[in-house]
Amino acid sequence: HIQCKAYDSTLALPTSAQAARSLIIMSLLLCVLALVLGVLGAKCTHCMGDGNQASKARLSRIAGALFIVAGLAYLMPICWTAYAIIRDFYDPSVAAPF
Repeated sequence: HIQCKAYDSTLALPTSAQAARSLIIMSLLLCVLALVLGVLGAKCTHCMGDGNQASKARLSRIAGALFIVAGLAYLMPICWTAYAIIRDFYDPSVAAPF
């Protein structure tokens, strides 16, 4: 018994799946940006000069905030999908799977 639905195109995906896909891609891009900023702001790197510790600390804080935002963007579609599954499981108007 196949319970998964195959889609002919990525444009045929439901709106929630398209939103989840875009949020996960955004999360990955934010992680890459945060990683670059974190490396630039690390104390062990010399790319901004040794006397510029305030700017390096600011870059590290921005990188940390971006990692938090990226984590929330990654967690949002997971919670959204889990909520939809639980909601549909207890809804008597939704048909049972095969």
